[in-house]
Amino acid sequence: MQMMNKNGFSRCGENYINRLRKEGRYSTAHVYKNALYSFSKFCGTLNMSFRQVTKERLRRYGQYLYECGLKPNTISTYMRMLRSIYNRGVEAGSAPYVPRLFHDVYTGVDVRQKKALPAR
Repeated sequence: MQMMNKNGFSRCGENYINRLRKEGRYSTAHVYKNALYSFSKFCGTLNMSFRQVTKERLRRYGQYLYECGLKPNTISTYMRMLRSIYNRGVEAGSAPYVPRLFHDVYTGVDVRQKKALPAR
């Protein structure tokens, strides 16, 4: 995925993904890449600005993921990845701070019953 906006949301995400890869954190980079690509695809652009990341768009994206059959923990993982990218942009001065931007989307973790048989 090629990004163009030097200081945009997508660019910030790509920069962080590249940093994770350089650190050898390939699995983490993969999850960030999936979340960023999924959100960009939902929004219809691979070049998201920080101003395009709104409470309403995040809420609709969460609903879209749910309707696509994703489980709550997967949706939460994607939202936490997006929130992390946003927070990095705010810290770098590239993004405006929006209070409670991710308040209306699920970012918790459901505790699931293990499917494996218990050890004897």
